[in-house]
Amino acid sequence: MKKVFGYIRLTIKEQNDDSYLTRLLEAGVPENQIYIEKITNTNSDCPSLKRMIKKINAGDMVFVVKLDHLGRDCEEVRKNWELITKDCNCDLAVLDTPVLDTRLGENIKDVVLQSFEAFSRIKRNYAHQRQAEGIAVAKVNDVMFGRRSRKTTQRLRECTATRSFLRVRRPDV
Repeated sequence: MKKVFGYIRLTIKEQNDDSYLTRLLEAGVPENQIYIEKITNTNSDCPSLKRMIKKINAGDMVFVVKLDHLGRDCEEVRKNWELITKDCNCDLAVLDTPVLDTRLGENIKDVVLQSFEAFSRIKRNYAHQRQAEGIAVAKVNDVMFGRRSRKTTQRLRECTATRSFLRVRRPDV
């Protein structure tokens, strides 16, 4: 019998998952078949996704609300998409992007997925460019990056040591 699963990936632990849960429940996913991940975007280890993949069988249906819930970058999204659809032989649908539904056929899905990958790369390149521009502006404004130099730390200790002799002790009252 065909089972229905849902997967949610939150990149901020404080992020609220209610709207995602509601969308998956409306799509017909039983509450006990929804797997939720709360991890940072730098972490690619997804124990809930791995647990779900172990449970799914050929012919099952997997829903995600957003495409980026499948991974933190294009390669990870593509890898997980193919793992679910090709290796596990399951159907996969992205609720926010109805054309990304394997039940519609492979041709449409491939074109849309490649478009999303291209936009994702462009977005990431813009983020790196903005970061580089921000660093350049900070350097012009003499913002220091990295750890303090050893001289600064040693000088700070010296100042603190001499200041301790200047403190006046209050008599006990």
